[in-house]
Amino acid sequence: MYQIKYQSGTFENKSSFIIGTTSFFDAMVLNEEDEVNYVVNRARQMIQSGGVVILEKPYQNEPPVIVAVIEDEESLNQWAAKTDDLQQWIKRNKKR
Repeated sequence: MYQIKYQSGTFENKSSFIIGTTSFFDAMVLNEEDEVNYVVNRARQMIQSGGVVILEKPYQNEPPVIVAVIEDEESLNQWAAKTDDLQQWIKRNKKR
């Protein structure tokens, strides 16, 4: 089973759940739905408890770059819907 790289931290004095975008996308391509859903659910729990979700692009020889900061449930729902759409697109196109 593939594991998405994520960690807890703080961002602007709030608890944060940091998701590595590379491993998250890899998990989607590898059809690791359980892992993707687990991370999305952890992100949802963080938002509901007043924290933030950070999408971060990691680099080997440079500090990571923050791609997005999700601070509310509406933004999280939009991101989760896009994630689901992309997973469905990958499934459809992998069968070809």
